[in-house]
Amino acid sequence: MAFVATVESGEFFHGLQTLEIAGGREFRKKSKKIETFPEKLTVEIEAAVDTCTTRRDQNKEGDGHSSDTEWWKYELELTSKDVPLNDSLVIDVLVPEGTRLARFSLRL
Repeated sequence: MAFVATVESGEFFHGLQTLEIAGGREFRKKSKKIETFPEKLTVEIEAAVDTCTTRRDQNKEGDGHSSDTEWWKYELELTSKDVPLNDSLVIDVLVPEGTRLARFSLRL
C-alpha cells in the first residue's frame, strides 16, 4: 500500500519562504511577513493498493501469477483561517472499525 498527500490553496504556497530566525522560523512572501495559513486548505490523498495472487494450477497462457493495483483518491477541504504557520497538520486515515491505515503530518 502506498500513500501520497498534497496540500494546496490557490497561489498561497508559491513563493512562500521560510527563514530561520532566533527563537524559531519566520515565513515571508516577497517582503511581507506571513503568520497564518489561508482561510481554506485542500488536502488530496491518493492511495495505491496492490494485490498479488499465485494460482497453484498454472494455465497454458501464463505463469499463474497476477497483480492488480486499485487506486483511490480522497479530497478534504479544511478550514484553516487564523491557524499559525508554525502549527503541524496531522491527518489520520481510518477504516470503519477505527484501525489506522496511515497518518500524514505536514509541517512547513
